[in-house]
Amino acid sequence: HSFYKHTGTALTKHMEITDTGAITTPAQPAFVASTTSSLDITTKTIIPYNSNLYDRATNFNTANHRFTAPVTGLYTFTTYHWHKSGTGGTTHLYLYLNGSVNFEYRNTRASSSHNEYNRVGFTTTLAMSVNDYVHVEGSGASGGQLHTSAGVAYSHFSGYLIG
Repeated sequence: HSFYKHTGTALTKHMEITDTGAITTPAQPAFVASTTSSLDITTKTIIPYNSNLYDRATNFNTANHRFTAPVTGLYTFTTYHWHKSGTGGTTHLYLYLNGSVNFEYRNTRASSSHNEYNRVGFTTTLAMSVNDYVHVEGSGASGGQLHTSAGVAYSHFSGYLIG
């Protein structure tokens, strides 16, 4: 069974229940964005997610690196990057909601002699209203460097509406 909404000129499928009982919601907002360049970040800065790999409802803006909520609800967001090899200290990732820090993740390494990149990131859920927006910032401290790499396999930001 499929459930449609008439949008004036066309019908849009909003939900489908398959014969096996699977429920899909093809109009549900969801995105995956990645960086197209490698950066070593020490000063707090907006991470430039400038490649939209997937944006179901076109709510992620690659010019300002923000996701804007098209509907009120609970959203889950995930981002992953690297603590640069050869650096100790701390790296930070921040999720901003409407220009204010909503969530912070820190990763600390005692020694700069570590010659591997460590994966750093987070997943979190938050309530958003229509037109609320989120973006990610990163930084390093005490010698730590947050590293972004080109491509979704290395550095990305994703999110979707839970309900």
